[in-house]
Amino acid sequence: MKSVRYSILISSLLLSASLLFLSCTRKVKGFTGVITRENIHAGFIYSGEKEEDVFTQAFEKARINLEKDGIKTSYIENISETSDCDRALNILLEKGCNVIYATRYGFSDTVFKYAEKYPDVRFSCFASEKTSKNVSSFSAKIYEARYLTGMAAGAKSSTGKIGYIASIPIPEVIRGLNAFTLGARKMNPEAIVEVIWTDTWYDPYLDEKAAKILIDKGCDVLSWHQNSAEAQKVAAENNVYSTGFISSTRDIAPDYYLTAAIYNWESYIKDDVKKILEGSWTERNYWGSMAEGAVDIDGLYNIDSVAMLDINDAKKDIISGKLKIFQGPVFGQEYNLAIEEGKNLSDMELLTMKWYTRGILGILK
Repeated sequence: MKSVRYSILISSLLLSASLLFLSCTRKVKGFTGVITRENIHAGFIYSGEKEEDVFTQAFEKARINLEKDGIKTSYIENISETSDCDRALNILLEKGCNVIYATRYGFSDTVFKYAEKYPDVRFSCFASEKTSKNVSSFSAKIYEARYLTGMAAGAKSSTGKIGYIASIPIPEVIRGLNAFTLGARKMNPEAIVEVIWTDTWYDPYLDEKAAKILIDKGCDVLSWHQNSAEAQKVAAENNVYSTGFISSTRDIAPDYYLTAAIYNWESYIKDDVKKILEGSWTERNYWGSMAEGAVDIDGLYNIDSVAMLDINDAKKDIISGKLKIFQGPVFGQEYNLAIEEGKNLSDMELLTMKWYTRGILGILK
């Protein structure tokens, strides 16, 4: 008799747990759970304003190209990496979005919370450290393009002093700074890259101040890892050349623009949508390369033809796999051997990079 009672009790508990789980999962309004070309609706969450923030503009270009392919899209801009993401996701889901691209690392925790509630929606989160059954992580090897823009800066600088305005000292930014410095010193082995950290992704005022400090210190080429191109304006006003970041900003100051390290998010997003519509989508951790078309450099301007040939040859070698940016020997800031001769850093070592290469002037926070 006891065993019957226990069986009934266990069955009741299992039923309750199942009902609780079902009550926690939700459906997008008007969506049956199968994504087709007729009902696909892609939503984008932007951290900046698409008219001002160059990082957002790179994603906006990908969104517009989706619309040109007949894919319905929606977007919400100027969303901070806080509770604002909750609001943005609620709005997009209410609109019927069944594919969502969260374009900031700081959106990650909120995305995973909503992914559990909406198991039929496909999410992609920028630079997330994890995935789940309906959430992919995506990023790109911008350091490959950084190396080439560093070559342009090293070739152009007559003083050998190059300024770099960095955002937040995480491995992604440090990796790009190191690659840029290696490229600059490929063209000028005595080049020095002085870095100033702003501790923010977007603050045109701080970018302006940092640019002026670096110019006053004698830097005759500037670059940056910021979502603002304010430093480029300051550079041009002081007859200083610059290399850009994220997208082409040549129109700001064409006479003092060398090139830019560019993201091509269409490479990932277009493929992601294709896989969803084919029914072959599975979660993945995407780290796109130059060979895959995920990153590139803009055209080359205001540098001599010999340097152009060197940069284009290096680009071909990166794409073919002949040139590995972080292949030893590479020396650290303190003249220590950071990468042994013949060794290539693994993806994990690249993704956790927290050291400076030789040629960088500045303190790593």
